[in-house]
Parts: sequence; structure tokens; C-alpha cells
Amino acid sequence: IRNASPRLGRIPNDTCDPFLIYFTSGTSGEPKMALHTHDYAAAHLCTAKWWHGIDPEGVHLTIADTGWAKCTWGKFYGQWFMEGCQLVYDFDRFHGDEILSLLQEYRLTTFCCPPTMWRMLSREDVDSYDFSSIQRFTTAGEALPPDQFEFWLEHTGHAIYEGFGQTESPVIVANVIGMKPRPASMGRPMPFAHIALLDEDGNECEPGEEGEICIECCPKPAGIIYEYYKEPEKTADVFRGGWYHTGDVAYSDESGYYYYCG
Repeated sequence: IRNASPRLGRIPNDTCDPFLIYFTSGTSGEPKMALHTHDYAAAHLCTAKWWHGIDPEGVHLTIADTGWAKCTWGKFYGQWFMEGCQLVYDFDRFHGDEILSLLQEYRLTTFCCPPTMWRMLSREDVDSYDFSSIQRFTTAGEALPPDQFEFWLEHTGHAIYEGFGQTESPVIVANVIGMKPRPASMGRPMPFAHIALLDEDGNECEPGEEGEICIECCPKPAGIIYEYYKEPEKTADVFRGGWYHTGDVAYSDESGYYYYCG
């Protein structure tokens, strides 16, 4: 390292060249290698601007360990494009009072953490902290229980704006700026692609009917994986019929809000 050049030479590349690989969590088998191309970084502009609501004059904190794609969602490309200040905080064990103290001390404007942590935070003396700097709360990673939605709205005056996505994508469905969030709903499809709920025959579902969350890929929109590296059969399985199949099931209401099923 001491002998290395202080300059990093620019390597010519194309938008569709390999950029990074995430390892999926492997909940249904061995972890897969999700290969993204360079358009993945730009796709997170939607994540940061329209879902997190990053304020260039504010301070943002996303709680996510570096082993998860959510860390990239909340700390890197989209936030950099928005020129937002990032608070980076590491801990060996999560303590709700520490996080709430940081929120107050550093005047956070936007804050994102998973629902499990929202519940842990709600067990603290929330009313004793100053939330006057907050502009927007967000969450992802699992379904947000309605009681947590109502708790934070009652105690801080701020709703929690839920979002949904995968290791293989940027945010797909979300409660974005300008929307009124609904308890238990992860929001509406993001506008970067045609996103729909499909039944087993590939038909779009009616409101109230459960279906798989799918993204039309003719052409493939920015931010969706290029392939599962060295696994062509698994790649072909998720890219079929002109759609990317997430494997996640939801239903929608009459207003187009999605509700996660499993």
C-alpha cells in the first residue's frame, strides 16, 4: 500500500459492463451472485430523491450493516447524487436510546431503518427526544406493522414511508414524496418501469387479487440485475415472458397501493 500510486487511473467502461456482485441471503438455498451493471448506481437516484427524500442541506442516516444491499440503498450512490450529508455510525449492539440521541444531537432530517428497529426504538421514552429537525422517516426490509405506523405518527407527527425492493433491484414499490402513506401498505409501483402483479398465467391481477410482483423487461430498466453470475438456469427462471419475476407476492387496492403477502 505504501508503494502504491496516490492516483487511481480511470478505466474506460460501458454502462452495461459488470459493476458489482451482491450475494443474496440464501433463504431458499445457497446464496446466488447477483451481478449488476453500471446503470445500477444511477437507478438509486429514485431511491434517494423520491423515497428517502434526501435534502442536500440536511443530514441522513440509514441503519444497515455493510453486508446488506440496503447499505448501498441508504449510504451510497443515490445519496451522493443528491449531495446529501451522511451520518455514519457503527455499533456492536443496537441500543435505541443511542440512536434517538444521535437523531437529536446531529439534527437528522431523514432517517431509515428496518421495522424491527422501529419497534425497538418505540420502547424508549420517545416523547423526551426532540424530533423538530426530522422531515421524513422511511423503512424497508420487512412489512411495517400498522401499530408502529400509528405510534410514530402519534408521538412525532411523522408517518413512516415504507418501501420495497430486492438485492436484485433498486426500490420497486414505495410511498414516495407527494403520496399519503397507508398503514400496512408498501406504497405504489415506482415509475421507472411497468411494474405489475401477475397471476400464474401471466395476466395482470385485479385489485384485491394476490399476484407476483413483476417488472417488464423489454427493454430491461436500469437497476435490475443483469444475471445471476455463472447460473444461467436461475437467470432464465426469473427473466421469462418478457418480465423479471421477483418471487414476492402482494395484492393492490383500488388506488393502486400494494400490500405485501409473502
